[in-house]
Amino acid sequence: MKRVLLAALVLVAAACGGGQPEVELDPDERAVTDDEAARLAETLVTNRELGGADFSITARLPNGATATLDGEVDWADHAGRATVTTSEGPAAVSEVVWTETDVYERIPDLTDLAAQIGQDVDWVSRAPDPDGRDIDAMIEVVLGLSAEEVDNAVLIQQEPGTAFLRDDTVDTEGVDVEVFRYGTGTILWLEAGGTTMWRFESLSNERPLVADLADHGPRTIEIPDAVPALDVAELYRTAVGLDP
Repeated sequence: MKRVLLAALVLVAAACGGGQPEVELDPDERAVTDDEAARLAETLVTNRELGGADFSITARLPNGATATLDGEVDWADHAGRATVTTSEGPAAVSEVVWTETDVYERIPDLTDLAAQIGQDVDWVSRAPDPDGRDIDAMIEVVLGLSAEEVDNAVLIQQEPGTAFLRDDTVDTEGVDVEVFRYGTGTILWLEAGGTTMWRFESLSNERPLVADLADHGPRTIEIPDAVPALDVAELYRTAVGLDP
């Protein structure tokens, strides 16, 4: 479970590692059972075995606005595709595709600028930068919701703050879930009695994040033909405000 926390910490400031003081649970919370800890330990592997899912992830940006990626992820091949929106209107990057080694972006303003000088640029590609770009950090969180190895259930159970919170329902899917807190900074919604994850939440006060999952199953992500962003670096800087 710490693997997904490390991915989330790229974007948020919540620290949820070991060595924390004891955390007193609220009256309506309780410690997780051995079975529940085992299920929490298996949920990332379950995602990996299911292959992929539709997702919607929303995160608060440093300026107080929010960004949302809506799309699908292929955990088997570490790839995905999503549209990008913000609470302040259209994002500079309208659509993003990624693999382990590359991020592909559709940038309408760049396409328009390129057309003005006779170039046809629909997609650009660049290296991932989860430490420097919010979109890439959000992608890192989505990919972090999958793992090849089961976590240590005993350590999960011992993590201060870990608790069963409540029974709930994913209304849009009609799925009954159990809601758990891992440590003091993460909420996980698991299918009742099972290991399928339906929601991941980071509780950071400064950079909260929610990722909803649906329609779990294998995905195939089509990789677009793209121009290297470095080949149109000046246009990229003008359209995005960042170096490619």
